[in-house]
Amino acid sequence: MIRARLDHDGLKLREAAIETGISSATLSRVLNGKLPDTKTFAALVRWLGVSADLFIPSRQAQSTPEAIEAHLRADRTLPPDVARALADLVRATYSSHMAAIGDEERRANQ
Repeated sequence: MIRARLDHDGLKLREAAIETGISSATLSRVLNGKLPDTKTFAALVRWLGVSADLFIPSRQAQSTPEAIEAHLRADRTLPPDVARALADLVRATYSSHMAAIGDEERRANQ
């Protein structure tokens, strides 16, 4: 997400460092797969404009539509209303598919 934001906004690491208040060295380490400390994580989440929950695995497993929606919301290239519309479409299609599977199973068991 950091790389996508840099690319989308046409920012260099040093420019992002100024915007986030995080050193360019720390940003570079995070971009290379190192986990940030809590303060850095909070600054990055604020800068990205996403919920920290997106990065914290929940104890309860997400459904497929919920996981897809989380990815759509996190995509900085999608306007929020488009991400929401796509998520609604996925949820409706998934629900319809699951209902069809249920119908087939009921017919098979009769």
